[in-house]
Amino acid sequence: SATRGEEGAQIIVRAITGRSATMAMARGAALRRPRLARALSDDARAASRLGSASGGREAWERALAPGLARVDARVTDAVSALEDLRSDVPKWRCAFGAVRAIAGANNKHLLRPQLVLMGHTAARGHAEAAMQDPSPALVDFAAGVELQHLFMFVHDDMMDQALQRRGQDTIQVALRKQDRAEREAAGGSSRNVSAQTIQYLTTLVGDVLQAKSAQLLASGERGCGGAGALGGPSAMDVVLDGAFRAGAAQFDDILGWAAVESSLAAEGPSSEAGSRLLVRLLHDKASFHSFAAPLVAGIRLGAAEPMPDLEAACEEVAMHVGAAFQGIDDVVDFVVDAKDSGKDRLQDLQAGRLSLPLFLLRQEATPAEWAEVVAILGSQSVLAPSERHHLLKMVQKYDLTSAALSFVDDEISRARAGLDDQALAAAEAAVLRRGLGVFVDGLAAIAANLRRQTAPP
Repeated sequence: SATRGEEGAQIIVRAITGRSATMAMARGAALRRPRLARALSDDARAASRLGSASGGREAWERALAPGLARVDARVTDAVSALEDLRSDVPKWRCAFGAVRAIAGANNKHLLRPQLVLMGHTAARGHAEAAMQDPSPALVDFAAGVELQHLFMFVHDDMMDQALQRRGQDTIQVALRKQDRAEREAAGGSSRNVSAQTIQYLTTLVGDVLQAKSAQLLASGERGCGGAGALGGPSAMDVVLDGAFRAGAAQFDDILGWAAVESSLAAEGPSSEAGSRLLVRLLHDKASFHSFAAPLVAGIRLGAAEPMPDLEAACEEVAMHVGAAFQGIDDVVDFVVDAKDSGKDRLQDLQAGRLSLPLFLLRQEATPAEWAEVVAILGSQSVLAPSERHHLLKMVQKYDLTSAALSFVDDEISRARAGLDDQALAAAEAAVLRRGLGVFVDGLAAIAANLRRQTAPP
């Protein structure tokens, strides 16, 4: 909404004022990074399971574990069924085997299925224990949401030319390895599959996952018999709306900073124009797709009639939670190695992605400094050591990690304030209030650890 965008603009202004630059972070980064990575890994697992250090984590793990295990198994079954479509084609088996490896990675979150289960439980007025025994239809829908997430992974990694996802080979890397193995087995007599062909094959894998996701979403909603199945607002519609918005944000990402500069120039010299653009990007890229949509979908699956007030209250909290979550992810791109984060370090920078730290840098850097950064962004090649040094020097000079975490802290505070909404204060919303509350606590713990571990000695 316009109000949320204006608030986000003010958050940016506060985040980038009153901080001191430091160069000490670079000198200590190499020594601190393993400890930081372990801390982030531990906290990320706690946050992704809607947990916190205050005693809520164990209860939530117990409440969620059986239901999530069923969703996880359904995702694996769905991917295996797709693999069986061409079991006689080695590259097809390889590609979907890689999807299964990513889907089954130990560090996966199953965040979106958790939100679906929470929303459904609250709409039915059930206690937390009900999440332990979701119906087959609800499991199908939650698995469809997760498959949609996997499909977006496949296409996103292809566009980013990423090597890893969740510590596993991306699809295109797995296909290249398979092609090399086949050629070696043939004594080198077969032709090398072109990079363009690998791209085509990877695109098709994503397309097939998307189709399977749609099938599970549709069948799951029919089976749940909620308000959407009875002619009310559809759960599948809100999930697809999230996909549309995430796709639009990805389009912005691919166009990169040249398009941003063009848009901002058209708006004139207002310093708030970039802030509004950033808030829109964060909300579309993460907040709505990853948080609000699955949570609202769960409510629609469980509600006997529309619950617009509860949906609106949940969406408000979820939008701030999602912005904080994405902000943390953008910071991790700077400070955690690939072997610990499960994705390539400085990947967002190298691809010229529209990340929170870069928006902050644009507002703080001199025109000459920003011109140098733009010349590096979107190089679509491996960053030279001198380029990495220059980018990290800018990060350190303007203390962008601290600035980004200030943004995250403000979003977390706004999410906490949203939990006091009257609709969430109702007795039947207790599972949502508690679940979202402990999840916000988990994000706050991650942000605090990032701030503590990247502070100068």
